[in-house]
Amino acid sequence: MDRGARRSAIRSCLREALKSAAYGAFSSAHLEFFAARRGTGHVLNLHRVHPDASPFWPPIHPDQLDWLIGRLKHVGSFVDIKELASIPVPATERIFVLSFDDGYADFLQYALPVIESHGVPSNLNIVAQPTLTGLPIWSARLYDALSHLEGGDLDVIDRLLPEARNLSRRGSLEHMGFAISNHVRQLPINERLAVIEKIEEAGRPNLDPVRALTVPEITALAPSVHVGAHGGTHESMAQASVSEFEADFKMCRDLFENHLGRPLVTYAFPLGGYRTEHLDFLRASGVEQILLVGERTTKGGSPVLPRLTIGGRLRGQFLAKSVGVAIKAG
Repeated sequence: MDRGARRSAIRSCLREALKSAAYGAFSSAHLEFFAARRGTGHVLNLHRVHPDASPFWPPIHPDQLDWLIGRLKHVGSFVDIKELASIPVPATERIFVLSFDDGYADFLQYALPVIESHGVPSNLNIVAQPTLTGLPIWSARLYDALSHLEGGDLDVIDRLLPEARNLSRRGSLEHMGFAISNHVRQLPINERLAVIEKIEEAGRPNLDPVRALTVPEITALAPSVHVGAHGGTHESMAQASVSEFEADFKMCRDLFENHLGRPLVTYAFPLGGYRTEHLDFLRASGVEQILLVGERTTKGGSPVLPRLTIGGRLRGQFLAKSVGVAIKAG
């Protein structure tokens, strides 16, 4: 490791230590009661839930999800996404919504049993193409492939993507994975998949690959799970024209009407990217709940709802983000 890489690794360790201490203090002092304002809704945007850790994109452990829901139930109440969109949050209450994106099979296996044990509703937003094929979105495949490289050896990345050499040697493995993913995202989809397949071939056999929920699994979900769309292909719509967005949305509508047999009334923008014209299109298409990222809370009573991204590795981090607090160190 050269001197620059060593300094970067030391800085990364210090940042992580400071964050760990700050989030630990937040949790120990029960600061969520002070940070969560009354009259406010908090839509928690989650992704994977799985007991096995992944160094490049860590899922939330089922026990951590159980702890988080239990902790937040002492702060406020959980409601369905439709209720928050249709009714303003009462001035004396704090409201929470669980909103899962991407439609991973581990939602059914690990997240839903925890959610049902607490008796709270949830929102699951699925991507049309993976739902029909069973294959997850490309970024999930990438993180899965990286985690199966022998000893975390990233030399294969240097060979496949020599221009990304510096990206795969800076910061924590989680930061490296995010940087590699952002680099691969710039490639055309066929090239992305080709790179991922080569990384998969270079790694250990994957006996439990990430997969997407299928149509039969989704149709069998309990009514307490409100299913929405999360794009046709999970490509960002930030730069998409209305006609391009309409073509992607058509894939979602086909999935809901012709395969799931239900109306499409909730749509969550993939990767948080959108244009104002897309909101107008969705409203005109009968979509009643439109979910953004935004990293903000909401007063409710609006069809357009911002969400708070819940990720990381620390309990206090999940808790702080759930009430709209993000701690930055360094």
